[in-house]
Amino acid sequence: MSAIPLVIFHQDGSCEVSKEATAVLEGIGKQVAVVAVAGRYRTGKSFLLNHVLLRAPPEKGFQVGPTTQPCTKGLWLWSDPVHDAEDHCTLVIDTEGTGATNSDDNRDTRIFALALLLSSYFVYNSQGSIDEPALANLQVVTNVSKMVRVSAEDASPFAGAFGEEPKACPDIGDFFPHFLWVVRDFILELRAADGREIGEDEYLEEALQDHKGDQDKAGLRAALKSAFPHRDC
Repeated sequence: MSAIPLVIFHQDGSCEVSKEATAVLEGIGKQVAVVAVAGRYRTGKSFLLNHVLLRAPPEKGFQVGPTTQPCTKGLWLWSDPVHDAEDHCTLVIDTEGTGATNSDDNRDTRIFALALLLSSYFVYNSQGSIDEPALANLQVVTNVSKMVRVSAEDASPFAGAFGEEPKACPDIGDFFPHFLWVVRDFILELRAADGREIGEDEYLEEALQDHKGDQDKAGLRAALKSAFPHRDC
């Protein structure tokens, strides 16, 4: 078992699924659930996967490192599915972090979009607290929502992708994965505006409350709540 490339991005902007990953996927004879982790680069996504989900030895898990350069390029797959039950298993995907100095917004959006659309449980990893810059980093979700067309007729998020015009679109959140926001290195006490103690989920809901007076901020919060009706922190 090891981490293998899943989707490789080339310098010309094209991408492809690796032959190694294709062989692994073709060998799965069960229903599949997918857990994918995304977020800013150098925030510990691979470390989180290795120690929490896979419990893999450091030399065998997703690559981690101490430098300022990203360790993960494109999307990577853990080659050994986690066999939860007889009739299904879970695939674990690590992604290249967004915001690296040698990347660009288009590449970041494509990687984020692939991870989002492939996953049934999507983990967003960040550091510090849920503040305005942290929410702004999820602006890519609104871009992905615009890219995906959903047809009410066949209930497929890929309807319209090959030229046909989809009909009326239901809520995109019906097709997006369960969302978990993992906040790392958090040392503050969780309290509401009135001073009472609150839990992690309520902390997230407070951050997503309607923002009066700023249409861009209000629009982002509305888009996040629409895309992720099932969300935890």
